[in-house]
Formats: sequence, structure tokens, C-alpha cells
Amino acid sequence: MAMYSAYLPASGNREEVRFISDGPSILALIVPALFLIWHRLWQALMVYVLVASALALMASTASNPMLALLPALPGFFLMLQGRDLVRAKLEQTGWEEAAAIAADNEADAQLRFFSMDLPQKPAVIAEVRAQTVPFKPKTPVASGIFPE
Repeated sequence: MAMYSAYLPASGNREEVRFISDGPSILALIVPALFLIWHRLWQALMVYVLVASALALMASTASNPMLALLPALPGFFLMLQGRDLVRAKLEQTGWEEAAAIAADNEADAQLRFFSMDLPQKPAVIAEVRAQTVPFKPKTPVASGIFPE
């Protein structure tokens, strides 16, 4: 069974839920640029292009035939960590993880997600978060070896 993370938008509309699998992405290994474009990961795409070009340049100038595999390293990294990049992008844009679901495929994950009762966030918690003050120590903090 695979694990799926269900992400809800900031509005909390359950009909716009997105499911992200925890497994490796074969698409990211075969065509990494297409994977990054599909998920609109533009900064990661720029980094991928720069790193893949540098590795391809190093592989073309090297005399060792094993170094010809260097340009495949960014794709291998994206195969393993691409889903985490998608999760990070969703969380940065205001989406929240609503549930972690074990299912055989995405259709089963959707069925399990929509059959469960999700607790509604009370407004009190949101107000308390808005009223919290950052922690300020009463004693001065020493920096370096000697306190000031």
C-alpha cells in the first residue's frame, strides 16, 4: 500500500483537494523537465537546467566513459524527492495537509478521504495564533565566548 497526503486549500473547500503520493516518481526520472513544468516548479526547473547543463558539460569533456551517467543524477534526485518539492510548494501557497491515507491507488485514497469526517478548525485556535507574541528572553543572550 502506498501513502497519500491530502492537501486542502486555505479556503478549506474539500472539492479542491489534491492527493500527493509518497512513492518515487518515474516521470521525474525519465523526463525531469516535464515533471517540473507539469507541477509548475519554476525555480526548481531553473536549478535543474543549470545543474544538468553543468554535468553534461563535465561529462562531455571527461575521458572516463562512466562519467557519461552524470547528467542522469538530477533526474534520479527528482525521482526520489520530486514529490517533496510539490508538497513544499503547496504548503508555501497556503495549502494545508488534511490527512495521510494508506491506499492502493489514488482512487482508493479519494474514496477513503471523502468517507472520513475531518474536524473543523475552531475559530478560537485561529484567534489564539493571531494573538501569540514571539518569545523574548528576560536575560541577555551571550553571543560568542564572552557575554556582553
